[in-house]
Amino acid sequence: MKKFTLRGKKGGEATFVFNEGNLMVEFNAGAMDDLTSLGWLLQRLPTTLAELYELRDNWKFELIEMPVDLSFDTFWKEYDFKMGSKDKCRKLYMALNDADKTLAIAKISLYKRYLTCNEGIKQVYPERYISHRRFENSFK
Repeated sequence: MKKFTLRGKKGGEATFVFNEGNLMVEFNAGAMDDLTSLGWLLQRLPTTLAELYELRDNWKFELIEMPVDLSFDTFWKEYDFKMGSKDKCRKLYMALNDADKTLAIAKISLYKRYLTCNEGIKQVYPERYISHRRFENSFK
C-alpha cells in the first residue's frame, strides 16, 4: 500500500491510497473546503498511481508520499535529539495534520544533512522544529 497527500495551490488537500497493483483503493477529500476545487478534482480523479503523478506534473500540485507510520514515536526516533520537553513536543506533533506529520518526518534527514554541511548551526530542540515549522524550510 502507498498513501499520498495531494496539496492544491489554495491549500486544499486530498489523500489517496493505492494497492500493490497501483490502483486507487481509497480517496479522502475531507481537507478540501472549496467545492469548486473538489468538483475539479473529482472530474480528474486518478484511478492509478501513474494518473496521480500525471495530475501532479500537469497542474504543479505538491504530492507527498506519506510513511505508513506517522506516530509520534516514529518522529521522536527519527529526529534523534532528545532535548527539551518530550510531552510538549508530543502535543505539538499530535496537533499537526497527516500531511504536515509526513513532511516533518520526511525532512528530518535533509535537516540533519544541512546541519552537517553548515558547521556552527546547532540542531533545534524537537518541539521548536515543530512549533516553528522548520520542516517547511528548504535546506540547501
